[in-house]
Amino acid sequence: MATIELKNILDDVRARDAALLNMIVAIDNHSLALFRIYVTLAVALASAAVVGSASTTGRVDAWTVWGAGSAALGLALACHFCILSIRSVKLGVPGKNADFWQWAIREDVTYEAMLEAYLQYSDQTQQQNYRVNDHSTKCLKIAKRLGVASVIVGGTIALAGATGLATFVRMALARL
Repeated sequence: MATIELKNILDDVRARDAALLNMIVAIDNHSLALFRIYVTLAVALASAAVVGSASTTGRVDAWTVWGAGSAALGLALACHFCILSIRSVKLGVPGKNADFWQWAIREDVTYEAMLEAYLQYSDQTQQQNYRVNDHSTKCLKIAKRLGVASVIVGGTIALAGATGLATFVRMALARL
C-alpha cells in the first residue's frame, strides 16, 4: 500500500467537512431569504383577505377575498417548511476535541489506531451532515414549490372571480 502523508489525509477530511458545512449554511441563508419574502407576502395577503371580508360597501368580490386568503395560507405553509429547513440540529464540525488528541499522543496508541479513529469519527460526523443537508434541501424544495403554487392558486381564484369565469362555470353547471 502506498504511504500517504497524514497532513494530506487531514487536509482532505477537513476540506470535505468544511464543504458540507458551507452547503448547509447556504441552504439556511436561502431558506431565511425565502422566509422573509413569504412572511411579508402572507401578511399582506391575509390583511387584504380580512379587510375584504369585512368590507361593508361590497366593492370587494368574494373571489378576490378567497384568492388572497388561499395564497396567504399557502405562503404560511411554505414559511413552515422554511423553518423546518433551518431548524436547530447537531452538526459535525471540522477538527477533533482535545480529548481525542490527548488520547492520540499517548505512548500506547499507534499511528494506525489514531488515523483509524480519526477517520471513523470524521465519517460519522460527515454522515450526520449529509442527513442534515438532505433534510434541509427537501424542506427548501417543498417551500419553493408551495410558494409558487400558492400564488398561482390564489391568483387563479381571484382572476376567475374578477373575469366572471366562476359565474360562467356556475351557470353552465346549473344547466346540466
